[in-house]
Amino acid sequence: MRDFNFFEPYLKKTEKTSFYRLIILSLITVVSFIFVFYPVLKYFEVRTLKKEILVLDEILESSENIKRLQVIESNNIQLIELKSEQVFFSNLHDEMKEQKVISDLLIQSILKNVPNGIFFDSLSIANNEIEIHSKATHKFAVAQMEHNLRYSPYFDEVFIPSISENDGYYLFTITFTAKEVTTNAVE
Repeated sequence: MRDFNFFEPYLKKTEKTSFYRLIILSLITVVSFIFVFYPVLKYFEVRTLKKEILVLDEILESSENIKRLQVIESNNIQLIELKSEQVFFSNLHDEMKEQKVISDLLIQSILKNVPNGIFFDSLSIANNEIEIHSKATHKFAVAQMEHNLRYSPYFDEVFIPSISENDGYYLFTITFTAKEVTTNAVE
């Protein structure tokens, strides 16, 4: 007779798991863990960032900070205006440097050529052109002034465009140009 072993179908030889299969299983486990854990981690990071944003929004929208922002904006507007004024004044400064300065020597050289009896009403100097509106007690003083200016080493193109008599005075206008001279030549 035969022996029957009813447990035989349940008996199996245990297979050894291979090393490669173990590595693959561990890699799959790690990767699946990362796939599960990484989104959870990012979710919590997003939540904390949202909370921080809410806190910062509350701080920014506080009345104290709004007042500060208004002050900063007004200061920025003033800064822009000041910068434009700085450009204007620097341009003006450059233009003033380029302008020829009316020196005391020019005024003195004009006054040296004025005889007695002549009174200035106005003196205007534009570039090198000089125009004098005056009155004189007699015609000879006007002629003498014109002569003195014409033969002066500092002036050219002396011209009297108008002369008239009014209330015992001779009203006249005289125009002339200043020669280009160096400071040492005038002195």
